[in-house]
Amino acid sequence: MVHTGKLLKKYLKDNGVTVKELASKIHKSQSATYKILNNDSMSVSLLHLISTALNHNFFYDISKIL
Repeated sequence: MVHTGKLLKKYLKDNGVTVKELASKIHKSQSATYKILNNDSMSVSLLHLISTALNHNFFYDISKIL
């Protein structure tokens, strides 16, 4: 199973995006965003929101792992 939060954390680190920046882009608090990043799964709609905000296709990344 893919740990979606870890996948997102790696992307943020590799691309120099802070949690604060992501939180702002998805209109969530930093604490809510940290909770998202610590979850092993999330809804498709939330992953789509994050993908759109970061202009990155995380669905493709997950499909490569499966």
